[in-house]
Amino acid sequence: MAFRLMSKAGMTALGAALGLLTAAGTAQARDDHPCSGPSPVAGVEIRGPVLHVVDGATLCVALGFEPDSWILLRLADAPPPSSIQRVSTAQGATPNPRGALMQAALAKMATCRTVRGEDGGIEAVCEVEGRLLGETLRDPEIVAISYSWR
Repeated sequence: MAFRLMSKAGMTALGAALGLLTAAGTAQARDDHPCSGPSPVAGVEIRGPVLHVVDGATLCVALGFEPDSWILLRLADAPPPSSIQRVSTAQGATPNPRGALMQAALAKMATCRTVRGEDGGIEAVCEVEGRLLGETLRDPEIVAISYSWR
């Protein structure tokens, strides 16, 4: 299965759509997402911009302009929410795993490889800007910034 990358013009249009989705995203429930593309299968590479973050371990990678081409992916290497360290500068605040994933991946190009997870479901190992997302989500700087995401 092969997927193609979008043109710069396509990325510009998707960037405009992203602004609307980000504004609407705070009103959506965590289980509600716009990604209605086909379910991924194990053993493929999926490349495209991350246009929606569902929670701290689930994101949507766009393969086209319409949400029916946005692939919902669960990260195989996302840290469990309970493992995210509190940041001393965020007194009284609780860790925000979704905010960390938004900081690390939202509106950025991702390259994801799908694998079969231990539970039999399909998961993905994704890279953004040359770094594994699972590793990035454990970065204290990303965790600190995540507190400001809603």
